[in-house]
Amino acid sequence: MLYPLPPARTRLLFLSLALFCLCGCAGGLGTTCASGDCVNGQGSMVGFGGWSYAGEFQGGEAQGKGAFTWMDGTRFDGLFEGGRRVGPGALTFTNGRVVRGVWNDIKAVGYQTYEEFSATPPRTEQPALAGQSRPELAAERARLAEELADLKRQKAELAELASPSMQPVQTMQAEKPARPAATGPKQRRVALVIGNSAYPTAPLKNPVNDAHDMANALKALGFQVILRENASLAQMEGAVDEFWSQLKKGGAGLFYFAGHGMQVHGKNYLVPVDAKLTTEQDARYRCMDAGLVLGRMENAGNDLNLVILDACRNNPFARSWRSAEQGLAKMDAPRGSIIAYATAPDSVAADGQGRNGVYTEKLLRAMRAPGQPVELMFKHVRDEVMRATGDKQVPWESTSLRGDFYFTTP
Repeated sequence: MLYPLPPARTRLLFLSLALFCLCGCAGGLGTTCASGDCVNGQGSMVGFGGWSYAGEFQGGEAQGKGAFTWMDGTRFDGLFEGGRRVGPGALTFTNGRVVRGVWNDIKAVGYQTYEEFSATPPRTEQPALAGQSRPELAAERARLAEELADLKRQKAELAELASPSMQPVQTMQAEKPARPAATGPKQRRVALVIGNSAYPTAPLKNPVNDAHDMANALKALGFQVILRENASLAQMEGAVDEFWSQLKKGGAGLFYFAGHGMQVHGKNYLVPVDAKLTTEQDARYRCMDAGLVLGRMENAGNDLNLVILDACRNNPFARSWRSAEQGLAKMDAPRGSIIAYATAPDSVAADGQGRNGVYTEKLLRAMRAPGQPVELMFKHVRDEVMRATGDKQVPWESTSLRGDFYFTTP
């Protein structure tokens, strides 16, 4: 017996779930990974219109135990497969009504009471089982559940055997006690990505695109990503606090910013979209000091830090300022860190004519090339940017790294 819902609520629930399945659970269109690992692990995600999912992920989709909350507050707690409800679960409506049953959205079955549910054969073929008693049906369901669990275990074992975490290059490096081991995708990785474009008086074309594409690329490379787009000062500082709390758990940390950046008296400031700058002294109070991020990363004491600043565009606020400083000032990389600039200190970078800025476009491509230590990767990015801009833009790095870091392992 299927339990019908009121037509209006049915449309709303199906719309939310359709958006959930369409966008996926790995940062697709209109989705944000709010916490945890939204690719292969335990995490939470917020989607377009306000729906959310918290639970287990596999391959970027809801897989296993979890809870999905629709835009109107209706909540489903149960099992998911491929981003859809498949298995036992409970649906709690906003009026307090609870419906418990077994679901199969993949086959468009909806939900049924436990007594009526049979995973196989389909309900249209149930007359063949008419002679079986309820205990026999229960035993059949239990047998099928055991077979499914066994298949899942076999799949997990095969995936583990195919994992690249034990590649020969990494093993050789681990046998060299004089040098830290290479950092590959199996090491814990956390990234904070901020892209600001919607400045009221000086909008930029590329930064939000750059941040969105960078976040997706980092997720594919095993990073847990905190993404902020068109962020205010409070939102940027709050994101740094969240980033810091994750960094203290260990691993490698990466900070990426695209948007307006400026130097004032030798200090670098990253400009939020709500900044109102009349004098250069205002930057101290209405922009985020890049040193805040470096300080938090150093304080966390993690193994490795990367800071990437595509924020050296012309300073649109400096027309009436006394100083004529351009771009960003040089910052020394703390121990175990590398700071990468889209262009050399005291120089400016182009916003780009396509979807991405010149620097980020080349960087996204280089990150996916396997077997490149990060210093060599940035060198290749520099060559590509210089070639694309006729040597007008020269990316630059400051580094104190020990050992090797690979975005993509050999």
